[in-house]
Amino acid sequence: MDDKQKEWIAWSVFGVVMLAAVFSSPSVCRSTYVKYGLVMPTCADGIVRQTAALQVSGARRGGDGYLSFYATAHYTTRDSDSVEHVPGPAVTSVAVSLTGDAMKPLALTPAWNLWEGTASAPIKLPADLPDGDYKLHADYETKLGKGSLDVPLPLYTPARIHVITDRPLYEPGNVVKFRAVVLRARDLAPLDKRPGKWVVKDPSGEILLEEKAAASDWGVVSGSFPLDKGAATGNWLVSWVSHDTSDEVAIKVQPFTLPRFRIEATASKPYYAPNETPSVKGAVTYSSGAPVPNAKVEITWNISGDWPAPLEWEATLLPRQAVVGANGRFELALPKIPADLQGRATLTANLAAVDPAGDRVEGSVAVLLSQDGIQVSAVTELENGLVHGFNNRMYLRVTTPDGRVVPNTKIKVKRAWDGNDPGIDTALDEDGVASLQIDPGLPSNIIIPPQPYRPQKRAATVTRGEAEELIDGEGASLADQVELDRWLPALAACAKWFADQNTVKVGLRVDRGGGILAASAGTDPLAQCTATVVRSKRLPAGRERLYTLSFTYVDPPLSTLSASIEATLDAPEGFDGLVDELTRSARDCLPLTDDGDLPSMLTWRATAGSKFIELGSWIPDPKVETRT
Repeated sequence: MDDKQKEWIAWSVFGVVMLAAVFSSPSVCRSTYVKYGLVMPTCADGIVRQTAALQVSGARRGGDGYLSFYATAHYTTRDSDSVEHVPGPAVTSVAVSLTGDAMKPLALTPAWNLWEGTASAPIKLPADLPDGDYKLHADYETKLGKGSLDVPLPLYTPARIHVITDRPLYEPGNVVKFRAVVLRARDLAPLDKRPGKWVVKDPSGEILLEEKAAASDWGVVSGSFPLDKGAATGNWLVSWVSHDTSDEVAIKVQPFTLPRFRIEATASKPYYAPNETPSVKGAVTYSSGAPVPNAKVEITWNISGDWPAPLEWEATLLPRQAVVGANGRFELALPKIPADLQGRATLTANLAAVDPAGDRVEGSVAVLLSQDGIQVSAVTELENGLVHGFNNRMYLRVTTPDGRVVPNTKIKVKRAWDGNDPGIDTALDEDGVASLQIDPGLPSNIIIPPQPYRPQKRAATVTRGEAEELIDGEGASLADQVELDRWLPALAACAKWFADQNTVKVGLRVDRGGGILAASAGTDPLAQCTATVVRSKRLPAGRERLYTLSFTYVDPPLSTLSASIEATLDAPEGFDGLVDELTRSARDCLPLTDDGDLPSMLTWRATAGSKFIELGSWIPDPKVETRT
């Protein structure tokens, strides 16, 4: 007996045993098992139906994926209203094809591995499939009959999408035009024919447009949407969606309201050089062109550029207001440009015109300041660099500071780092471009002039807050306020006690003659110093007064002295605070330019149980070098 005969006999015996087990089991319906091969605990009452499922994993274009198929049998029994389920019968055949919107069905021939009610097989999709939403169509057959099913299979390249609209603001009744570009995420190459759809949502989130639109040969897709005259106002959203990638842009829909009048202004010259005086001329006119007389113009300035403008420009010299004449025109006189102007700077004036009726419109004007009358940009063949000992080709483009081309003009190019360089004569063409060859020579240092120094005005050391009179409940009289402000120079000496608390509240009782009967403040040194100075002052004669007022200090530009305490045992309680007060009391005695450690140390001694601390002699600090 050969091996095949032995194997056949073994399977036959196994089948007989299984049949015997099934027929001998009281919990198996024999009729459905014989007819369909289904193991059901109770016989079905009616027709047994089947469903199937097809699962796809790892499928991609040109790559290996995997298909899993299984069937399920559904039936009901006489005593039950619910549907029962059991695994389906053995699968006899499965045929799979790939379908899409714009393609003929493509038959796939996977090698199926059939096992009872399941089937599995590897699958490989064609590598040249374009992006799109595909379906796997399966025709199958079991003992229960034939069937078919479709499984969605989207195949899309990872992408980036950018959406734009023709403008950001629309009014009801306009047509919104939009466009998108779709690029491959890996290298930003256009994705041709990429499927997608336009989606437009109103401010409430309701979708008003959902339209299929595929990208063109260059990855660009366009669309439009007409707004109804009764369209909701607010922020609308326009997006283009392709599979799981999308981009969204917001637009505003609101009725247009044209202003009754407008303000316009221009500089008298395209740019201004050092020592010139700029001026700005403007007009305020109605939409009809008629002038708006006597309108008031409010002006705020912004200065941009590396060059620091004089501090007095923003403080006092730049005009802040203007009044329009009867002809609707106005003129702004700007301060003279200093001779230390470097590079370019831009003065931007934000204008706000208010007409006699109180309506307001805004505008702006820019004034360009330039140290030189030309602006030059250079390009070389070696990544904008020059190589020593090499005949470098360089292209120069010359314009005016405001960007106008300087055509057909002779120029001289000199090495700024070589004072003896005679220069190279060349000429600009009609586009303001010159071509020349140059050897930069040996590397050298170039001195760049520093920007002019504009020291900021130092803030007041002490300022006074509002004085409150407690007897009459009114504020201080004008005469008292003037006198209180005269106290500030004397109070500035107390700023050396500046610490964490920089505001001092003082209470004053003043008699009819203006004398200070009492002055109270806090217990810290800054407050006590303030109270001492106030007690020596007077106010104008008048009624009796009881004031509460505050003084705010800033840290003065004095040197600071810090001390560290070292002791053989624990230092007495409060000793560190006492030393801190002593160091602050010496601030006005310290030199302003010295910095570092002092070469001496102060010794001290304290007795247990006594509050008295005895200061000893000064000894040299061996860790600090003696200054000469």
